[in-house]
Amino acid sequence: MVKSLFFKVAFLFLLSAIILSIESVVYQNVNYLNKLKNIDPNDISSINYIELPKILQAWPGAEKLINPHKINLLKSNDKIKRIHKGPNNRIVADVYFRSPDLEDNAEKRSAKLIYTFPQLTDVTDSLILMTGEVEGKILGQGHLGSRMQLEITDINGKKMRGPKIPFIFENKKIYLALRPTIIEPIPMGSAQDNFNIKAVREISVLFIASINIGSFPASGKIFIDNIYLIRQLNQINRFTKSDIQRVTRDNINIGYKLRKMRWDKETPDFFVGINYPWNNYGWDVGKNPYGKPENAGWSANQDKLKNDFIYLKNSGINIVRIYIFFDLRAGLTYSDGKLIGFDKYVRKDIEAMFKTAGEVGVKIIPVLFDFGIADGQKIGVGEHPELIFSGQKYNFLANIVRPLLKDMDTWNSQYGEPVFAVELMNEPENMPALLVPNYYQSLSVWFKDLANIIHNETKFKVTLGTSSIVDMQRWWSNIDIDIWQFHFYKYMLHEHDIWPQKLKRQDIKINGIIFAGEIQPYDIKNNIQLLKNNGYNGILFWAWNSTDGYGLRGKPEMDEIVDWINSNK
Repeated sequence: MVKSLFFKVAFLFLLSAIILSIESVVYQNVNYLNKLKNIDPNDISSINYIELPKILQAWPGAEKLINPHKINLLKSNDKIKRIHKGPNNRIVADVYFRSPDLEDNAEKRSAKLIYTFPQLTDVTDSLILMTGEVEGKILGQGHLGSRMQLEITDINGKKMRGPKIPFIFENKKIYLALRPTIIEPIPMGSAQDNFNIKAVREISVLFIASINIGSFPASGKIFIDNIYLIRQLNQINRFTKSDIQRVTRDNINIGYKLRKMRWDKETPDFFVGINYPWNNYGWDVGKNPYGKPENAGWSANQDKLKNDFIYLKNSGINIVRIYIFFDLRAGLTYSDGKLIGFDKYVRKDIEAMFKTAGEVGVKIIPVLFDFGIADGQKIGVGEHPELIFSGQKYNFLANIVRPLLKDMDTWNSQYGEPVFAVELMNEPENMPALLVPNYYQSLSVWFKDLANIIHNETKFKVTLGTSSIVDMQRWWSNIDIDIWQFHFYKYMLHEHDIWPQKLKRQDIKINGIIFAGEIQPYDIKNNIQLLKNNGYNGILFWAWNSTDGYGLRGKPEMDEIVDWINSNK
């Protein structure tokens, strides 16, 4: 009897403890949002990141590494026939390309100017800047037009590269910048593993010729004003104001923990899907920013979306990656200069997307944002860095994005759960705003908050469209990502010690599902089989409806994708 009474008391005590714990967790989850802050907008939104190099050239202590008087210090590769002094004290390089590289090897298509430091140089906390200009029929067109890029090489031959900046016009200056770092992403750039930032031996300027110049041989001129090395970058306070405080609190979310345990046990079949990024970049969701028709999003183009989804479904494609807000050129509503919400078409357009996917029976990966949200391009395009890097993020995430995500969760349930996962952002490492010190930390905090809101308010899985398998592992492993993805194009080969398709899944130190979210459509069947054999969970080719040279609609590559799917049912 005493023993029985003891067990009853112990059971009641344990039950009470569990109830109290649950109540505590519920209370925490109800209050997972921090107290909202009313911080006046600072001048972050006024920064044009592309113009930042131009501003910093006048920074005190900026060192001119290369100028017309040091031409004799420059070396070059075989694509440059002569280096000489031009008008206005500019350095001129005469370039010559005998033929395009049929293998799409950017290394073989690069004209290269090389400056060797007199001694090994520590480039920590510095910025390398230059301006470039071209003349002649060597530009090419489209997504893979001719570009220029800064590169540094360390004592061991390891390379670090800055953004590839495209040339749109002849005789029009472009600004190049490289902030050497091994602790943060390099926007639209890369660094090889174990790069020695304290022992740099040379700086190179690369002109990467387009494969679609028009006719070969092709010749032209490259003009360079100066190359600057700016040190003590941490003293530039005007451009480093960013909010790194959390909008939400991390706490025990029982619902998410239980879902996560179930997801971790899932072993999904290998999937082959496609990117269907947009009908109109930037305004498939929200009011048309360019005039009439006012409603030009998915709710007005649902038939087109449905017909394309049906075609893809009948072709064996079951997973489709599709964008929502892009760079936020559309969708936002303001009152007296204050952001108050989304416009009247946003919810209609997103619900149309969910409804169509549910009716057709395809799974979708809605991409919430694109790195263009802070890329410094303010003419005719979206630009809202303040919603990430300033105090305006509190209102945006908690009061505007959070209710929309709850509605998306409702539509997902209503239309047969068509959402495979929700993607936080496409290729965040390529955001030019990350050129500014401290902005990477601010972006990481923003992702933690956004993922936390999704996990607390919805039943969605979270993914992130990392630009490469290297960046996926380097920069975002501290984010609560449920499904990992990476992107790969052949022009990224120099970033990888081994092609991601040939890298074994067990060699990647990240848990969970991993798939290729964007793959250039080449060597279709071999790439699919390599990823499958090496333990990855899927592949999404770029892209069904793109106009960047990779479009798959009506192309033989699409037939290859369909053939593989049909052969492996």
